[in-house]
Amino acid sequence: MADVEYMVEACLRERPLLYISVISAQAENSDFIISKGNCFHLWTMISCCLFYICVIDPMKDTSQPIADFNSAERWVIESALKERYGRFVEIELADSDLKLDPDAPVLTACPTVFWSERGCNFLIFKTGEDRYRCQFYYSDDEQYGTGRAEFDELAECVSLLLKLQADHEKERQGVRSGMSGGQINQ
Repeated sequence: MADVEYMVEACLRERPLLYISVISAQAENSDFIISKGNCFHLWTMISCCLFYICVIDPMKDTSQPIADFNSAERWVIESALKERYGRFVEIELADSDLKLDPDAPVLTACPTVFWSERGCNFLIFKTGEDRYRCQFYYSDDEQYGTGRAEFDELAECVSLLLKLQADHEKERQGVRSGMSGGQINQ
């Protein structure tokens, strides 16, 4: 029994406990743990009884996965980038684990579009059907958002992200509103 208690305790240190189910049956004498999805499954044999314990990880989302960016959504992003930079900018598709509900400890895998241009990195996260978040960053210490938690229009999300980053880029170069061309070139 001490072995089972140790194994469960070890699992619980790694993952908070939401649910434990113990069943018994005849089986061989063995102990093993399997991690699958958001669960740790522990089987152990004690006195000819097989005990099963499932430890569920509340940090993993088990809901329906969010659909990837489709070709129309990628076109919206690529078109905005071509308009901003005057040339095709390659985007990369990725996944990011985001906390969609600030009150819940659950992380959700969200399709993500990434690109890098002029020393700045950009991310657009798809958080649901017609729901998007975005940010740009220069380093771990310099990360910026748009001031809006979420968008329901991708074109608005991309255009505001690009506008705010362009304004920020000018500020980083010392350009402020009201400056003349002579002041900028100094």
